[in-house]
Amino acid sequence: MQKNRKFIINILGLIVIFTFSYLIYKFTLNNISAQKLVVSFGYLGALVVGIVCGFNFAIPVPAIAFTPIFYTSGLDFFWLALVFAIGMTVADVIEYMVAGQGWNAVHNTRTLRVVARLKKWRTSHPVIPLFALFGYTAFAPAPNELSLPIFASLGYSVFYIIPVAILGNFVFNIIYGFTTLKLFSF
Repeated sequence: MQKNRKFIINILGLIVIFTFSYLIYKFTLNNISAQKLVVSFGYLGALVVGIVCGFNFAIPVPAIAFTPIFYTSGLDFFWLALVFAIGMTVADVIEYMVAGQGWNAVHNTRTLRVVARLKKWRTSHPVIPLFALFGYTAFAPAPNELSLPIFASLGYSVFYIIPVAILGNFVFNIIYGFTTLKLFSF
């Protein structure tokens, strides 16, 4: 029963995000003033959107959901996906640093077991947890804030986390962005 409820909530969340994206697309498609405003902010505006949306608990809308407003204003899709990924990663790094400071206050028994398993993997195969982070950021429909405390507790340097997070966020943005573009038939 609880799993079905979570699944329904997730589906409803996706419907709301796609509806939001579609409404933004329709608004900017026919509004020259909105397009000029977006172009005046350009990729810097996309970076700010990426950073703000990177804090998923504060704003639970992925940055790539704003693709329609930037794309219909003439900005390139791949550059948008990359700029959004960089912005999201800036937020991830801030969250990683906060998580590293507050790890002892927020862990529980389940996360301790996960961390113990990942520490074993890190000792014998140091890149396996990084592949897990990439998979999580690229394909899991959940905030990156959930995985960052674990990597902070494992002692991974932020310099290992940044490239993995950028790549994972970029792949996520490409998948979601192409889906949005095809769905709306830009």
